[in-house]
Amino acid sequence: MMLRTLHDWWLSRTHSTKAKRRAKPGLRSKSSLRLYCPAIDLLEDRRLLSVSPIDGAEAASASSQVATAQVVGRSIFYNNSRFDGNVPAASPADDAAVATNKTALLPWMTASFSNYTSYTGGINGIMVDIAGLIGTPTVSDFTFQAGNNNDPTTWTQAPTPSSITVRPGAGIGGSARVTLIWPDTVLRNEWLQVQVLATPTTGLSHSDVFYFGNLIGDTGDQPDDATVDSTDQIGVRTNPAGILNPVGLTFRFDFNRDGLVDLADELVAHTNDIEKKLENLLSGL
Repeated sequence: MMLRTLHDWWLSRTHSTKAKRRAKPGLRSKSSLRLYCPAIDLLEDRRLLSVSPIDGAEAASASSQVATAQVVGRSIFYNNSRFDGNVPAASPADDAAVATNKTALLPWMTASFSNYTSYTGGINGIMVDIAGLIGTPTVSDFTFQAGNNNDPTTWTQAPTPSSITVRPGAGIGGSARVTLIWPDTVLRNEWLQVQVLATPTTGLSHSDVFYFGNLIGDTGDQPDDATVDSTDQIGVRTNPAGILNPVGLTFRFDFNRDGLVDLADELVAHTNDIEKKLENLLSGL
């Protein structure tokens, strides 16, 4: 009897509780609130982040500060030559004077004829393409060393460029093209080390180092020995080109880059045929 009474009491209590829940469907148990509240809070956070213009601007600013610039191109060009209109000042025409058959020598590489020119103007034009460049570089954003031995730490400080200009979007992949110009023959028959420093202006995360060389009158006839001799003179003499058949920018016997191969070029080789030699070809840097 006691068991039946308790059973009836339990059934009546359960029925009453269910009735109350049906009468007030908006109420949830405490366990339900604990489960749903975090989800609601997170959803509200996401909604605020996605629609708030202030938060969006702050996120973009943070993203731009994290991003770093990168050197994506290094070139040497024949400034003040036929191919840029014989104009000594920096201009978009310099792009047509880029030595497309020359590449920068990097610290872990061994030098070859592809890393130096034989231009009579010496090293007078360098281009550096920087993606994500922050500001306008000045001399303080670079270091320049020049020498002709296998130990760049012994080289001397090179002359500073006469001009540094920037053309946004003109470089590889829409990068900024930084053009460095030196007066003709100030840097000749030696190596030039260019170091683009990691500064707030460049935006680089680390410095970028590369080299270009120059040996006036060399035709690259001796891959293992950069020396100007009678072989270079003979090469010029046997590869003449006049105004009716001018040569292109990469023709190795046109030392003064005027589009012609004539007596002037032969004289260049003859004048420099006095044990002129460019070091570092075999051992690298």
